[in-house]
Amino acid sequence: MTVLRPGPSVTAPLTAPITTPRPEGDVQFATPLAGGVLENMGSGVIVLRGDGFIVTNAHVVRGASGAQVTVFDDGGTRRYTARVIRLDERVDLALLHIALKTPLPAVILGDSDRVRLAEEVISIGSPFGLDQTVSRGIVSGIRKALAIEGVTHSDLIQTDAAINQGNSGGPLVNGEGSVIGINTAIYTPTGAFSGIGFAIPSNTVRAFLEKEIGGELARPVALPNANAAPPIRVGAVAPRTPTGGRKRTAWPAIRCFRRPEAWRGSFLRRSIPGRLGSTWRG
Repeated sequence: MTVLRPGPSVTAPLTAPITTPRPEGDVQFATPLAGGVLENMGSGVIVLRGDGFIVTNAHVVRGASGAQVTVFDDGGTRRYTARVIRLDERVDLALLHIALKTPLPAVILGDSDRVRLAEEVISIGSPFGLDQTVSRGIVSGIRKALAIEGVTHSDLIQTDAAINQGNSGGPLVNGEGSVIGINTAIYTPTGAFSGIGFAIPSNTVRAFLEKEIGGELARPVALPNANAAPPIRVGAVAPRTPTGGRKRTAWPAIRCFRRPEAWRGSFLRRSIPGRLGSTWRG
């Protein structure tokens, strides 16, 4: 897992090998196998300054026997072993914790209720293991309900910013540098990115964090954990960029080793029609 410092969160979707593409296409997590080993790679965001909490997707660390977080910042690259604090499949979010000797900046969580169609956004993550990759796009829609692996998610942000294997758990950032979503899935008939990606809204992330951590969130995000050692990386966003403004932010990258029996293949999702802008509560 790669974790970036305050600034746009890194996204890394989980994607399992696809055997037979379905004509109608699949909505699936983006997480790849790496190095010939059953291993997930994803991204994450640091949510509380100095406390070592990281947020990522639940599917990135599900069934993992270990997780490593790599942080990239001005001081270089640092690697940590992460502990999974909480995993909630209902919202596909996981909370990780790493022991810090020095504080790391946290991301700023924006208000996803204020997201507008055609708003410019940036996706950050480690697609195919390429750390600190940034892609640009717009908000294409707000999906009232979307079924992913049998679980219906509400108010997902649809974007055409590139989301590929390894982007799950990374941030979707607006023009102000605030995280408005956590990248989670793509719609694809072939297994490759086709211009339709989805992110969990930041307000869902905030509710998850307030429930698990409590207290006031100065708009940061956290990552998941594990016992063994897959890697998580965090990188810095250059100053004076659309995502970083004048500050540098670290983003976590996460790599999780999986037990062979835990690997389940690609995750099928089906889109459930809904009116743009409407909300759904289960």
